[in-house]
Amino acid sequence: MIRYIKNKEINRLKWDQRVIDSGNSRMYALAGYLDSVTRSWDAIVLGKYEAILPIPIDRKWLLARSIFPPFVQQLGVIGTTDKDTIEDMINMARKHFRRFQHQLNHENGKVNIDGLNSAMRTNYELDLHDSYEVLRRSYDKHLLRNLERAAANDLEYHESEAFAILESFIRKFSNRQDPSPKHLDKIKAICDYKTELFRPSIYSVSINDERVAVALAPQFGNRITLLIPRSSDEGRQYNAMAFLIDQLIQQNAGKHRTLDFEGSMIPGVARFYKQFGAIDRPYFNIYK
Repeated sequence: MIRYIKNKEINRLKWDQRVIDSGNSRMYALAGYLDSVTRSWDAIVLGKYEAILPIPIDRKWLLARSIFPPFVQQLGVIGTTDKDTIEDMINMARKHFRRFQHQLNHENGKVNIDGLNSAMRTNYELDLHDSYEVLRRSYDKHLLRNLERAAANDLEYHESEAFAILESFIRKFSNRQDPSPKHLDKIKAICDYKTELFRPSIYSVSINDERVAVALAPQFGNRITLLIPRSSDEGRQYNAMAFLIDQLIQQNAGKHRTLDFEGSMIPGVARFYKQFGAIDRPYFNIYK
């Protein structure tokens, strides 16, 4: 039986266990992560949590609409690959809202439901199971040249879990198009949320003791997600983000892990991620 469940009725232990056990889950679906990034969320649940569909909600007065909060890329139906079940759960969810939008996970594929539109979105991922030497052979020549230049500038790579590092960088270097300063409370909540399987690591690159690039890249299970990458003007000059990502790849190469670049629909950013040998594993945005 498929049910709509209010947040207060969700069994969080069973919920998180389904997220942990499923091959098509993402960190965004963890109950604690959803609590960090949105004020309200409900769910569609199949049976005894055999499959789940998180639904972030914006409530204003007596109206409620499904939304997609910041720092969440893919949710969708978790726990099944059966197309009919996926469509039945989404269909139940959308009937509860006059305005409905959702972003499925890559494994859900495209759904065909009357009254729902869909748009495919780009997401680059890099499997890290090969050795670093093998992975580096797939790097673009332009990237290799930039990494050589970066290495000649005595860049230093650091790892931390201190939110203050990320906060100060965002406050100092964000431009007008960057929404991060408006969501520092949510970013702090993500950094404060730590479990045995969710580690919100912050990586940075400095030159002459000045940070020039920072990235919040949490690890959940075998997936590392480049959630918030930021560079200063000086960092861009020294190819600091390329250096940071290359160091992250070296650190995890040869392990059963995936580096999720979390995008991008911006052509220049997509080209940058593709230079590392990453492949596009798209997902669908659905809406009415």
